[in-house]
Amino acid sequence: MWQLAHALRDFMQVQAPLTQWLSVAQTGLAAAQRADDVLGEAAMRHSLGLLRWRTAEFQAAIDECETAAALSRRAEWRQGESVALCNTGIALDQLGQTQLAIRRLEQALAIDREIGDGIGEAAMLTNLAAAYEQIGELPRAARLGELALPLLRQTGQHQCEAIAGINVAMVRREQGRFDDALHALEESLTICRIIGAEHEEAAALTTLGLVHRDAGRYQDATAALTASLDITQRLSDSRHEIFAHTGLADVQIRQARLADAADRLDLALDIVDRTGHRRGKVEALLTLSHLHATQKDYEGGNKHAAQALDLARTSGYTLATAQAHSRLAIGLLGLEDVTGCLDHCERALSTQRHAGQRLAQAHTLLTAGHAYQRQGRILLAKTRWRQAHALFDQIGAPERDDTAALAT
Repeated sequence: MWQLAHALRDFMQVQAPLTQWLSVAQTGLAAAQRADDVLGEAAMRHSLGLLRWRTAEFQAAIDECETAAALSRRAEWRQGESVALCNTGIALDQLGQTQLAIRRLEQALAIDREIGDGIGEAAMLTNLAAAYEQIGELPRAARLGELALPLLRQTGQHQCEAIAGINVAMVRREQGRFDDALHALEESLTICRIIGAEHEEAAALTTLGLVHRDAGRYQDATAALTASLDITQRLSDSRHEIFAHTGLADVQIRQARLADAADRLDLALDIVDRTGHRRGKVEALLTLSHLHATQKDYEGGNKHAAQALDLARTSGYTLATAQAHSRLAIGLLGLEDVTGCLDHCERALSTQRHAGQRLAQAHTLLTAGHAYQRQGRILLAKTRWRQAHALFDQIGAPERDDTAALAT
């Protein structure tokens, strides 16, 4: 019986309702346990771990995957052990345990290479690329993603190919390379729609929305993020729903739709509280800080930015840590604490320069310029504004229209 449930897993993952997939996996697990079949139980624990991850029950996913890894070792199923370590790493990453997640993924990659599993190696490179993006190692993340893509194409792993393309697009967006990000997303979306991978389609649409937002195309951003939200709500995909709500809220802030943004962030934070998704909480808190600063409530903005900073720093989210410093700098400038503002700007810039995060760097330089202006240090202010304008202009960001006058 468990063999049938295992054979159906790939179909269930892409096409079946979560309740049906859960029922099949639990039936297979019970059959394997009755037969005292260690290999069968390991296979079913794999399915249950993946299902728990889909429903954002991350600790339950880790428990299932660690059990699957132990059972796979007992059964001398090396490939199964690798998959279990990989899935453990993915779930740990969602809970903010990034360095431990990377160790699990690297252990899995070592097994795949040892047994000559090219399919597993390609998937592992994809997951490592996502993990390194989390800790701000953008060049390494891009390199791993680009190594994975040809292997995935050669081995016919279309779903993983779509995921790898999304990871590459996320890195290119952070680097301010919007055209490259859009190209990767177009390829991923085509694959998702051909094979019916709706969870991945939602992730691609969210990333597409963020690229359009950064480029100042707010209508296109809203359309992509709304399409993602529709999919996530229909599939009960809480993890991606958080990011769609948060992305839409950020666009609404930029459109001065502040009440709508506040409602949207309430929805995102409700899901965060239910699931314990740390990266989602950090993103929502940073956007909430943006909302309060836009409302001139700088104390409220700093409270949320400080919460985001603490979570991001303890979770190893390097880029989010830098963004929290940048948001604190904006709040402190609003509170006339120019020295504190410049201190947080320098902390943010240190990471953003190292990571090659050009758009975020430009925004922080702009804030630093305003702080130097408040101090009457006009030459330093002009220098920072010119640096910001040069980056905005290279990227093609809409902010260049505002910084052009400052830079002269």
